[in-house]
Amino acid sequence: TQIILDIRAKTEGLKVAQDALEYAAEVGVKSSLRYAIQLLTPANVMAQIHGRDEIHKEDMLETGDLFFDTKKSVAIVEATESLFL
Repeated sequence: TQIILDIRAKTEGLKVAQDALEYAAEVGVKSSLRYAIQLLTPANVMAQIHGRDEIHKEDMLETGDLFFDTKKSVAIVEATESLFL
């Protein structure tokens, strides 16, 4: 998983710190590799906002708080759905 994420980041021209790459790999295993890959680009934007040219773990965490994976989205919808029934 980590190798695939590293290849994808290099393909997109993104610099990713080792801790961020390890965290993204964990996310890929727990959620999905697609979700972990999709977090790379917005995490790069977060890094740039914070004045860095390299993605750090904190950027991945902040991005993960903004963009939910499928499982979390379904859980939120199910929880809110019960409020309206």
